[in-house]
Amino acid sequence: MLGSSLRLEPFQYCVLRGPTYTALVLRQNQGYAAFLLPKSLALAPPLLQWARQVDLNQLKRNPLFQTI
Repeated sequence: MLGSSLRLEPFQYCVLRGPTYTALVLRQNQGYAAFLLPKSLALAPPLLQWARQVDLNQLKRNPLFQTI
C-alpha cells in the first residue's frame, strides 16, 4: 500500500507513537513491513536490524504473530 501510494525513495523506516503502542514501518528487500509493538519496547538498532531481515513468510506461520 505504501509503495503504491507514495514515492518513498530513499525511505528506510518510520516510527509512529501512540498512547500504548508504537508502530514501526520499514522497508525490506521484498517490500514494506509494519510492526505494532508495545510502547515500552525500546526501538534499538538490533530490533531495527531484525525487522529489516526477518522472513515475513516465517512470521505468517508463527501463531505468536498476526498478519492483517
